[in-house]
Parts: sequence; structure tokens; C-alpha cells
Amino acid sequence: MITFGCALLLALCACKKEPKTLEQIEPPSAPPKAVTQGPKITLTEAEALGRALEQAVQHNNAAEFAKLLDLAAMVEHGMPENMRGTAQAKEVTRGILSTLSGNLLNNLRAGDYRFLSVEETPEGATAHMRLIPPDGSLNYHRLTIGRNAGQQPVAVDVYVYVTGEPLSHTLGRMVGQLSGGSEADSLAVAQGMQRASAALQAGKPATAEAILSALPPRWQKQKSIMQMRIVAANGVASQKMQAGKPIGNAYRQAVEAFQTTFPKADNLPLLLMDYHFLKQDYPKTAKAVDQLDQQVGGDPYLNLIRANIAIGQNDAKAARGFVETLIRALPDKATEGYGILLDQAIEIQNHVETTRILKTLEAETPVRFPIDFNKAEPFAAYMASPEYEKWKAYKNGANSRNKGNHQAP
Repeated sequence: MITFGCALLLALCACKKEPKTLEQIEPPSAPPKAVTQGPKITLTEAEALGRALEQAVQHNNAAEFAKLLDLAAMVEHGMPENMRGTAQAKEVTRGILSTLSGNLLNNLRAGDYRFLSVEETPEGATAHMRLIPPDGSLNYHRLTIGRNAGQQPVAVDVYVYVTGEPLSHTLGRMVGQLSGGSEADSLAVAQGMQRASAALQAGKPATAEAILSALPPRWQKQKSIMQMRIVAANGVASQKMQAGKPIGNAYRQAVEAFQTTFPKADNLPLLLMDYHFLKQDYPKTAKAVDQLDQQVGGDPYLNLIRANIAIGQNDAKAARGFVETLIRALPDKATEGYGILLDQAIEIQNHVETTRILKTLEAETPVRFPIDFNKAEPFAAYMASPEYEKWKAYKNGANSRNKGNHQAP
């Protein structure tokens, strides 16, 4: 969503507008009118829409994706009141719709996008989706579902957890603030966000943090920019922790500033989960995980986070239980789950457990290890133990079996 936001900003900057004083934009809170048209959405319809959206993303089906998301409704709903019906609004809408669907689909395709669950709402029903971006972070979408002109269920809005607001509100806030700022000011912000996004994707969070800090002060309370700053500050804190250095106060200040500005944001459990974990406050991390789990209607993937919490608390038995629960529900996440247990076994030099996990990884996943682990330093103690002989015997036996299976009859 960061990349999409930057592209949107640049597109909007191309629109002609008169310089004005930048105002605080508060998008409408009511759901789009499309939600109330026709019979209420049923749970069955919500699930069908969520699963169809997952398939459209996985198969890069742009036509189907465009049918399932009523992007025009999102733009219309988010449009600031003072712009509705104007030539500027039409120009902005055309610009957004020309790039929004493709950018959104590409962002979702780059990660792992899955349907999770459905839930009854006063308007009918909603569907929860999970997104794991390429960087391994975590995001969720909650679909506001209405009906199109043919009375078919479509998503008329998407609450994006990582931004803490519906997509229509993000669009409306950007449109309103860009239309209220000077051309040079708006373009500078758009270019700054692009550079910050590129720095984050390149693994340079300190650079991104510096770029965001240099943006005009009146823009720094814009919700999406505050969220991006949290991501950057988290990256800096993580790098410092890995280097054995104090994490400093920037991450705490970024999270607390957002929490103060948006105390009722639905995405606080997602933010605080990561925040408390980095601070090694495991009870608060677990509480945030449970709150998030309830919000999204239950997500077995969160057992991966719980396993990490258990490891932080030196509870190997609990960690193994969470990993087993994860893999039963999501077999395709076995590599991640067993990887956590392997890291722990190596760190505490539990060589018997290391052998067990190595064999399990090779038996249940596509992962294959070199017999000598390429002499990687973390495996040094294990390779000096008697268990390493068992591993070599296992690998030699596996190699022999594979050769036998490939011999011509």
C-alpha cells in the first residue's frame, strides 16, 4: 500500500488546483451508500466474494479483480464534500481509477493474500483477508460488501489495517490535502514518500526515517505518513537490536504519537503487537495478538507470533505446541514454523532437537540442507557434537535412496 500511495500522490499532483491553506481532512464515517442497496449480504455471499478475490489475486486475473472491487464507489465515498460534482473531482477520479486497480493487484500479488473468515454486520456481512507482504510483515483487510447495479456482491470499501482506515478515507484524505496545498508542496511530499518507500524496500529504514522527518510539519500528522514513519522506526530499532545496540526512542515516539492522535484506531493491536515484542514485553505482546486474532475472526498464522513469544519466554514446549498448531492449519507455513524451532535449538545447543527438526524439515518441506551446512558458523557447535554423525548418516542414506529411485529399470 505504500507504493500505491506514492503513485496516487504523484497522479494527483498533476491535477490543476489553486494554492490554499492545508486543512485537516476528515472523510465521512458512514459506509458507502452502495451497502444499503438491495438485500443484505449473507455470510455465504461474503465468503464467496472473499475466496473469489483470493483466487483473482493468485491468478493475476485483472478483469475478475476489477469486478470484485467497486473502486469507483471508494473514490466517490472518500471525495471531500467541497469537491463533489466539480470538474476537479472528475479529473482526479479519472486519474485514480486509471492506476488504482493495477497498482493494488500488483501489490497484493507480490505477497501472500488469503481469505480468512466472515462476520455478520448491521449492514449484512464482511470478509476478512490476510496479506503477508514480501518483507514478511503482516497486514489484514476487512471488506465492506455491497451490491453493484446487477445486485452482485462487491467490495465497496476495504479497511486496511496497516494504514488504520478504509481505503476510501485514505483516498479522500490525500485528495483533500493535495487540493489544499501548493503544487510545489504537494509534489515535494509525493516525491519524499516515494523515496522513503524505496528506502524501506531496499532495507534502509534509517534513510526512510530521515526523509519522512524532513517533510513539511503540517504533513507529518497525515495518517499514512505517520504509519510509514512507524514502519521506518521499527526497522531502525530492529537493526539496532540485532547489532546489540540500544534501540533508542524514535520507535516508541512514533507509536505513541499515532496512538495519541488516533486512540480508537482499529489497527492498534497490530501496531502494538510488534511494538511490545521488540521491547520484549511478552505478556503485552500476547494480549495484542489475542485482540488481533479476535478482530480478524481467527487467524492460525498468528500462532507463528505466539511461538516467537514462547521462545522469548524460554518456553520451548509451548513454542513447539504453537508451531504444531500452525502447521496443522496451514501446512504451507511449515518451513516458517520449523525454522523458528531450528533457530532456537541451535541457539541453546539442543543438538538432539536440532537433528529432529532438520530431518522433519527435509521430510515435510522442500527445504534441503547441505550435509556440512556450508560450514556456517551457527552450526559449528552442532557439527562438533555426536548428533552431527547421525545427521551425516541420514543425509548419506537419503542421497543413496534418491540415486536408487532415479536409476533406469
